[in-house]
Amino acid sequence: FKQTSYYSLVPKKGKDGTTTVERVALVKQQVSYAIAIKWTDETPTKMHDLAHQNPEILAQKAESIKVLESEFAERPIWSHAALRNKLGASKVGDLPFVAYYFRNGPFRMLWIRLGYDPRKLPESRVYQMVDFRIPPEIWSKVRLMAKPPPPGGRAGGPQPFRRLGASKSTELEGPAPSGTDSAEGKGSQAQDHTFTEVPAKLQTIYQLIDIA
Repeated sequence: FKQTSYYSLVPKKGKDGTTTVERVALVKQQVSYAIAIKWTDETPTKMHDLAHQNPEILAQKAESIKVLESEFAERPIWSHAALRNKLGASKVGDLPFVAYYFRNGPFRMLWIRLGYDPRKLPESRVYQMVDFRIPPEIWSKVRLMAKPPPPGGRAGGPQPFRRLGASKSTELEGPAPSGTDSAEGKGSQAQDHTFTEVPAKLQTIYQLIDIA
């Protein structure tokens, strides 16, 4: 059989003298610097250890990180869509260097400034997420009124939520921190985060501060 360009077939000799062929990946897996925590976990105060171990990456991202830090200084919690609409896809791809997110709770899937704990600050309630869902039985009618979702919806990284009706095994983690989405630039079609348009998906994450 023909080996693919993604793997190399390496002969491996066993203790019993027999030789087997082992498939070795030639492509490195993408490293994720995102920090995801549960509602009961401690608040992260610094970026992922893997990021600190890669000074070259930090140097490359320095300008983007500075811009993001400025935005989070003014507003401690952002949805991916809100920040993407303001800064463009290339900047939000670097969110894991300045923020973390919860896997559950009222701030689930929102990017939160490192060191900021919304559980202890009553004023953070305005940043809570709103999980808006359209019943599948009326989706065929609603989608005719909605604008199509932005291109590259998968965004390379994890999706913000799983498709309604999907099994738990297909659930994807996290709010799309980075990936192919980052190559689209600011000019690509944006996803509405203010609830002023008909949602283009069965399930959409908003924030109270953006729709109030």
